Amino acid sequence: MERAVLGGSRQGVRQRTAQLHAVPEESELALHLYRQFAWGHQSLAQIRLTARLAKEELQLRGAAVPRHLSVLADLGGATDLTHNLWRDLERRVQQPFLRVSFEVLPLKPEPGAVPFFKPTETFEALRSKRPEAFRELVLPSTDKLAKFWRDVGQHPALRMHPVKKVPNYETRAVPLVLHGDGVPVTLIGASQKSCAFVSWRSLLCERAASRCQHQLICAVWTDMIITGRGGGSTVESLWAIVCDSFDRALDEASTHSRPFPLLVFASGDLEWFSLAHGLPRWNSLNPCGLCRVARQTMFHYKRVPTVPADTWHVPRDGCHVLCRKTLCPASVFPDLMHTKHLGVDQRICGSVVWLLIHQVMEGDVEANRRQLVTEIHAHRQQPSDRPVRRLTAGMYLGKTSDADCLQSYPCLRAKAAETRATLAALKDVWRERMDAGNELHVLTNIVLDLSNFIDTEVAASQEWHPTVEESAQLLTAAVTLTQCLTKLTKDYLRQGRHLFQLTFKSHWLIHCMQYSEFMNPKYLWTYSGEDYMSRCKTLLKSCLNGRKPLSALQRFGRQYSRAICVELDKESHRPVFL
Repeated sequence: MERAVLGGSRQGVRQRTAQLHAVPEESELALHLYRQFAWGHQSLAQIRLTARLAKEELQLRGAAVPRHLSVLADLGGATDLTHNLWRDLERRVQQPFLRVSFEVLPLKPEPGAVPFFKPTETFEALRSKRPEAFRELVLPSTDKLAKFWRDVGQHPALRMHPVKKVPNYETRAVPLVLHGDGVPVTLIGASQKSCAFVSWRSLLCERAASRCQHQLICAVWTDMIITGRGGGSTVESLWAIVCDSFDRALDEASTHSRPFPLLVFASGDLEWFSLAHGLPRWNSLNPCGLCRVARQTMFHYKRVPTVPADTWHVPRDGCHVLCRKTLCPASVFPDLMHTKHLGVDQRICGSVVWLLIHQVMEGDVEANRRQLVTEIHAHRQQPSDRPVRRLTAGMYLGKTSDADCLQSYPCLRAKAAETRATLAALKDVWRERMDAGNELHVLTNIVLDLSNFIDTEVAASQEWHPTVEESAQLLTAAVTLTQCLTKLTKDYLRQGRHLFQLTFKSHWLIHCMQYSEFMNPKYLWTYSGEDYMSRCKTLLKSCLNGRKPLSALQRFGRQYSRAICVELDKESHRPVFL
């Protein structure tokens, strides 16, 4: 008041006094800094330093300092010590409405507690405490839910599902897809430490990409996992907790009229399906977990059997815990991203790139690599496409010492989206440079056209599944594609070249196209899951500083609950700071 009185009339006193008391509460900068910490991009010490500098700058200019910014600037008191920052922060921000629990699992070298967010608890917390986020991320409307069951209810995994005995299931059973995979968190020389993240998302989620689209279930270091069957297995114990949560939700659905979560599909790569879901490995005598194909007949693509509808006589004996009651083998979806973009397409692109650089284009190899990258970017299909930006020998040769592909098959080493965009551009580059009189060049052109056709048709469809005619076209394209690849492989082998390698993923591509009759593959591909895991990886890596692996995992669970809640609270305009 004394500062306001100094010099001036009574009216001026009132105006200046009002300005002194009008200190803003909220601060976009403070919220941004808190989110940076929550997701592991900056440490609390860095956040405090930035907030202090901003506070001092505002004070020097005579501006009011928002209270939330002062909260971050004053963490730890007047000292520069950092050991009390986390404690002080917890006292000054809202407690997360999603609380992590810790479940003791069998681990190497001894049992330990890992962070867990039980699916049904997360589902109910969103529904009851954040209804606006629940509508956007889980259940937009009962009409859209009813449409899903009308369009997808005849899927082999759902045709005889016991949920259809629940009253009004069409407007209550929210379909969820399970995603899991391991991702390297640290790289030290030739070794790496990976963590497996398991999450779920609603198939009705209207967001294409978001930190909130996937909901974490648990995280566990892969080198601590104990495989096998029985109570001493990490995998069995983990899925027993997950299955109990989902099974209980289905069992109790008839006793109330609320929406409830229903796990209907599982997605991931082949290694994850083998490790976590108990499916046969691709190189075993019975390689396919969906049909009874033998290894000798795996490449007979015209005779790949369709997956029959599951009878849902549960519990099933002799199978993995996840498929005894909660899911069925037909629920395991051959992901188009891992099967095609990170499988078949990578080998097509690697072989086409080798042919262009080492045989078709004139000039030395280095100049051809640079020229090919230029032409690829000139022929990209969409402005948003991101094909490979450079080509080195190690990016496409099976072995850098085998430049003539006499012993190893080429394979483009790029991300899934990069491979997809590169193949679409290579289609036009190859057509301009190919020899129309060369049968193998014509077959290569057909392969590129068919692969691009599948991607284009899948992306263009906006319905839950294509029409019967469109689905038949996709299946025909996939079968023709694999047959052309078979001929190319054999003909080049006769010439002594290893090109257009065939793997088990080409068999699974046929299954994926067979499933398109019931479900568009783009609604189950794992692009969002891979992006989500990269965010979890960043956060977990920040928690490793000064901590042992299990302790870092527990800190990750506590910090993740804050990170995901601040995202939801920010978008619903709820206060984050106390």
